[in-house]
Amino acid sequence: MLRIRPVLVGLAGMDGRVSERTLKMNTMKVMHFNKHKIKLFDELCNDQQFLNAQLVGKNLFRNNPSDRNVFCLYFDFCIEQAEKQEEINSSSFFLSEADLALSLFCERCNMSKGVFSLIDDKRKKFIETSQIVNDRIRENEDAIAKQTSDNNEALIEKLDGFANDLEKTSDQSEFESTISKVSDAENALQKELFTQQQKERYDSISKKYSKLVTEKMRDFQRQNDMDYNLRAADSFKKAYDSFRNDGSKYKKNEKDFQNLICRELCCFDSARLFTETIMYFNFVYSYIFNAVNDDLKLKMTEYSIKCKKD
Repeated sequence: MLRIRPVLVGLAGMDGRVSERTLKMNTMKVMHFNKHKIKLFDELCNDQQFLNAQLVGKNLFRNNPSDRNVFCLYFDFCIEQAEKQEEINSSSFFLSEADLALSLFCERCNMSKGVFSLIDDKRKKFIETSQIVNDRIRENEDAIAKQTSDNNEALIEKLDGFANDLEKTSDQSEFESTISKVSDAENALQKELFTQQQKERYDSISKKYSKLVTEKMRDFQRQNDMDYNLRAADSFKKAYDSFRNDGSKYKKNEKDFQNLICRELCCFDSARLFTETIMYFNFVYSYIFNAVNDDLKLKMTEYSIKCKKD
């Protein structure tokens, strides 16, 4: 039988004393109420609804913090769940609840030699279970650390392979695709958990990337500029041939002349042209400029200024 602390509900007589009948009635109410909670607690445990059982058990204990039987029921339940729960967070939660229950019971119980013995047993059990839970936490942390280290190692290996791919490629779209993969691998790294060896290898690969990207971008820019200038030279040649073969058409038709100047001759950005390309442009421009009358010379100047540059 649980030792229930009677709750007096204020049916005292004029002299302030509680009648025996009133005391008995309230004690029976408390006992009935606790029996109901204990029954619910047992049902929830049998149904493996342990979080709900914890709520009921804690409520029962908080309302009877000095009752040895209620304390043992709730404390033992929390300890058992701390040892059995598979999730580390759940084990830690139940262990914390057991600690709180032990502290509260020590504050509220009626001290006696028998209680000292009970508290000592429960404290030892708590320390034993704490060791079990802490060992599991360390094992879990070690497993996570190993998995993280393995993932970092695999990603560093990928980065090293991507660096080799970048070094070999001469295609800009392939280069950009590889750079995107490098970025994804970089973002997946957990650099704060690098081992010393991983950090040294990563730093070495990063320096390699920096040099590679600079060189490749310079190569691609040089190739792009070369292609641009070759395209410009071809266009200048087309303008020259068109005017030389049918100059009279362009001198008579201002619209055709404008198209010749804006679409074939002056449509390139001079800032991107090589010296050699500019020299050829000047030759073609002068050839056409010197062949037209003064009005078309002015128009040609306006077209070259206003036309859209490629």
